[in-house]
Amino acid sequence: MAQALGAQARGVAQTRTGRIAEAKKTLAGAEAAVQKVHAAHAGNDDFDLLLRDMASSAASRLRAEIALTEKRGDAALAEQALAVASAKRADDAEPPMLAAGATLALADMQLALGRAVDAEATYRSDLVSQPDSGWALRGLARALALQGKTAEAASTSERAERAWAQADAALKTRS
Repeated sequence: MAQALGAQARGVAQTRTGRIAEAKKTLAGAEAAVQKVHAAHAGNDDFDLLLRDMASSAASRLRAEIALTEKRGDAALAEQALAVASAKRADDAEPPMLAAGATLALADMQLALGRAVDAEATYRSDLVSQPDSGWALRGLARALALQGKTAEAASTSERAERAWAQADAALKTRS
């Protein structure tokens, strides 16, 4: 499991620094790690299902990042939607085990691809389960602003600032 999550993190960093060939090699390692998790946890109890889902989500997330970097927007969104679906069990846990990262990544991708209406809906869905998520509120404010909903964007930005008031300052820098 740790190999799949580690490969996802490494591969996302590689894509975001323009090292696509390395990210694709990392993806191959992630997919191998996913297969190992699926083989080792082939049962149907909650723990086995959770581990398989989390590993699958990690690989889908990395595939989505690679597709986004390669300017294959529809493929990126489709893979990230798979990551969100796979992460659901972990994100529904208390506390959320993956911190709704897959949903936020989907909304961020939608924004990056100029799909502000879709991003708004995705950020709002994240806020249902994480009502004071500074990341979701900040993204929602950007999505609203891009649609010309300036008053609601300003109000949402203020709400985000209130949410961040108690957060660790280093967390505020996520883009």
